[in-house]
Amino acid sequence: MKHARSSSSLLSLALALALGTPASGAHQASTANIVGTWEAKVAFDTSSWPAPKSDQEKHQREVSLAKAQKTVMRISFSPDHSFIATLSGEEAKTLKLVGHWTILDSTLIVKVTKSNGGPPSGDAARPQSMDIAEDGKSIVYVPPLGLGAYFKFLRVPKNKAS
Repeated sequence: MKHARSSSSLLSLALALALGTPASGAHQASTANIVGTWEAKVAFDTSSWPAPKSDQEKHQREVSLAKAQKTVMRISFSPDHSFIATLSGEEAKTLKLVGHWTILDSTLIVKVTKSNGGPPSGDAARPQSMDIAEDGKSIVYVPPLGLGAYFKFLRVPKNKAS
């Protein structure tokens, strides 16, 4: 499963930004489709990982993946273009992020302004892009840490969003 943008789609996006027009073939996401609470568990595309060199390495990888896959991110997008996100899991201490969001074609761009109450640092200090599915039913975020990790967000039903 490949979630990275191709260089041609990045070029289209850059041209669209420069010209102020939608990128060719891009779908337009709306604010109304984003507002609400979304949740995802971390997943991994391991297809490009080298094969384990031993049974012990294979076992360690399986245990690490099982723990990492318990990591959950929940993000609530408000109509005023602010968001609150929490990241928690067995291997991750709970992290609370606050910031602002905007939409450009089919890309959701989030900018963290606070991380656990303080200023963001590292990758969190830079705007992050998320891909909005054409049907608007999912959002995919590929964190810059690599390793084939990604989050596929699905909308949380309103009765379970609190």
